[in-house]
Amino acid sequence: FPVTIPAYIFRNNRSGYLGVSWHKAAKKWRADIMINRERIWLGLFDLPEKAFDAYQKAYLKAHGPETHAKMMERQRKRCEELGLKLKEYK
Repeated sequence: FPVTIPAYIFRNNRSGYLGVSWHKAAKKWRADIMINRERIWLGLFDLPEKAFDAYQKAYLKAHGPETHAKMMERQRKRCEELGLKLKEYK
């Protein structure tokens, strides 16, 4: 399957990060990633930044540095719009 990079983060995304959403029952941020049409659970986190860190590591491992750089550029723009912190793994 070809690798697809989300062109944007949906407007209803409350975390501001790709692959990060609020887990209502656990009252924590959850991270997951789609790889080859399979959703992989990355865990629950106290902060959305930590959940996105887990997402980045999984994305880099699955898709490689070139695709990761493209995804991070899109994420960086979105974080600037929302005033969020962004930590990048290389």
